[in-house]
Amino acid sequence: MIETLLLNWKLVVIGALLVGLGMMSSLYVSKRDELITFTAQVEAAGLAQQAKNAETKARYEDNLITIRSEHEAHVNEIRDSAVAAYRAHFAGVRTYPGRRGVPSAPASLKLDDDPKQELVLDPAFLEDAAEDAAKLAAFQDYCRYNGCPVTP
Repeated sequence: MIETLLLNWKLVVIGALLVGLGMMSSLYVSKRDELITFTAQVEAAGLAQQAKNAETKARYEDNLITIRSEHEAHVNEIRDSAVAAYRAHFAGVRTYPGRRGVPSAPASLKLDDDPKQELVLDPAFLEDAAEDAAKLAAFQDYCRYNGCPVTP
């Protein structure tokens, strides 16, 4: 039998090549089917993610509109009451004429606290500061509505 195979070696090689071709084609078909399945799964996951992203973006935009409208509705009230709130808060603050710097500080660093000098802030500065604080609070609310970690 070995002699027959050796005499017909061309047929043996052709048979081996055909067997190998059959195995590779069956492997190709199975892997192609897996690839088609995987591609379909990726497309489905991509569509689901796009829908989720659109929903999240819509929610963020709704939250932004809500926060912006609340802020714009109250910003004039905040600016108008900022100066009055500042004056009411610091109405009881007095200067002490006998106070002269820190006792342990060298003489070159001691300051003369003249009781005649008072801190006078521009009302526009106070209004701007109050508006900035309101913007920060609105930003924190926006982040809380959208699930971002924000500490108060």
